[in-house]
Amino acid sequence: MAQILEELNRKAEFFVKKWHLSICVIVTIGLIIRLYYLPYNLPVILDAQQFFWYANDLVILGKFHYMDSPHIVWPGFLSMFFLLSHSDNFLDYMNIQRLVTVFLSVITIIPVYFLCKKFFNPKIALVGAALFIFEPRLIQNSLTGLAEPLFIFLISVSLLFFLSKNKKIVYVSFITVGLVSLVRPEGVFVFFALSILFFIKYKKEKKVILEYIFVLSLFILTLLPIGIIREDLGMGDPITGRLVGESSYQIENISNENSNFVNYFVKGLENPIKLFGWSLIPLFVLFVLPGLLLIFKKFNDKSLFLSIVGFNMIIPIFHALSRGSDTRYIFPLYPVLVIVSLYFISYIDNKFKYENLFLVLLILGVLIASLMFLDYKMPDKNHEIEAMKISYKINEITQTVNSYYPETVYINIPSMAKEKFPILYSNFEDKSSKIVEVHADSIDEYIKLCKEKGITHLVIDDRDYSLMNTQFLGDVFKNEQEYPYLIKQYDSRVDNFSYHVKIFKIDYDMFFQYKM
Repeated sequence: MAQILEELNRKAEFFVKKWHLSICVIVTIGLIIRLYYLPYNLPVILDAQQFFWYANDLVILGKFHYMDSPHIVWPGFLSMFFLLSHSDNFLDYMNIQRLVTVFLSVITIIPVYFLCKKFFNPKIALVGAALFIFEPRLIQNSLTGLAEPLFIFLISVSLLFFLSKNKKIVYVSFITVGLVSLVRPEGVFVFFALSILFFIKYKKEKKVILEYIFVLSLFILTLLPIGIIREDLGMGDPITGRLVGESSYQIENISNENSNFVNYFVKGLENPIKLFGWSLIPLFVLFVLPGLLLIFKKFNDKSLFLSIVGFNMIIPIFHALSRGSDTRYIFPLYPVLVIVSLYFISYIDNKFKYENLFLVLLILGVLIASLMFLDYKMPDKNHEIEAMKISYKINEITQTVNSYYPETVYINIPSMAKEKFPILYSNFEDKSSKIVEVHADSIDEYIKLCKEKGITHLVIDDRDYSLMNTQFLGDVFKNEQEYPYLIKQYDSRVDNFSYHVKIFKIDYDMFFQYKM
């Protein structure tokens, strides 16, 4: 048995020592996984669709224009790739958008690997690269067309440059962190971290204040062009405006709460802790806490770097999660979590006789855990495709319907499909059915509110309505014959869809006669 393990360890040594080859293998696997799950026949939705439209407009106009959003850099970056396509199909441009985020997600392994090498030997850094590229949530996020992959890439590059022994490259890190802040305003907290670390790193130099003024100037000059463009367009400053706005929001919330600041803080802490814990599953959950203990057990300059960067990055994450439940706010912290995890992995590796074999098996374990998580958590492509097809039927036979989120995200796709792209968003004629929210405690109250809000049809699917306190809609779905004033006009079973949806026209005259 010992001979077999020795032989396997010797073979594993080739993999961990030939890092160029190993990185190529890991990158290839990471890319294949992303391309396998890429929903090429589905449109991007929500924020990603807003970015799509702005990038599309930039291609046509050749200049920035007003947009009610703090994000114009990501659409500007996307527009350069849209120029490469001459398609008249909007889905082709959306697929380009997704491929760009996939590519950015994959190449981030390079700065992450070299960042890990600043803390550990090459073979441990290789595990860090695998942890990052196989992280299932990052894989999912890379398929959405959102700005996070570019944001995370630039953060990783900024941290890597700052740790350089070459002061000129350290200076460049303040340019890259400026780009980070342009992609998303939260990037300014990375700038705060690097500013603190700059004074610590060069505290013994007499001209440290002058040097900081220089790097501060580099940071500001990086922000300046986009800042001027936004001001000219009446869009305001994306960083200070966002910070002031968010602070005002929190102060208003505290004043509206009949409690003191401590109670408000405790209440706001619960959701971030839960979501942060959930975001560690499946890859980081076993490594982060022991890694943190090891970091603080032997506190040094590297520990200080991770502490300052981590703390500053957690501030906007904490704030965002106290208001919402989207774990993608945590993703920019993943390069730091990778390094924290490696402290524990390195500690375990030193305890093993067959350390090369252990690391290769760990990378395989990370890959398997990631694939299992993806298989469990990835959206059902077939369901999404059917939801999009059903949106065509809804647009065909209805004018205004109740909300049936999340499938409502496809409601404008039929209108987009009729357009020949590229077309300005201002010229896009959205003829899709209107979606209206209705909240009621009974079907009678619900129908009355539907009339007040101009709803012509109800869209009801086979979800569990008890979780939404609208059990009466579930009863309509199951016992439609008991509601003669709801006239069924479509049932997705006719099209042999797995996603079961029914569309009912509301006969208000019959309803009021029926209830008299």
